[in-house]
Amino acid sequence: MFCVAYRFHPLEEDDTAFIACWKEMTQLIESELGGLGSRLHRTEDGDLYAYAQWPDRASWERMWETEDSGRMAELTEYWRELAGPSEIVFAGDVVEDLHVPGGA
Repeated sequence: MFCVAYRFHPLEEDDTAFIACWKEMTQLIESELGGLGSRLHRTEDGDLYAYAQWPDRASWERMWETEDSGRMAELTEYWRELAGPSEIVFAGDVVEDLHVPGGA
């Protein structure tokens, strides 16, 4: 498994629309591009971070090579209105996985 962590920069203080857009994009990435899901986190200082899981690095790289169309193209354009550039905090293969599915 391959994981990528991102830091996001919503442009509005009320980030409700940003979170809804992130959620729908994540669901499309899973259903159409092979992603294994993602989690969104808010730190105590209000920053938003997410990490996404992929079967392997090649699957993640293919996502970037795929031209957006349909609903994903609409969401990508909307995302640009809601957020500044995202930054990749880290990307790498899972070495050990002790995460408990469904755990808190």
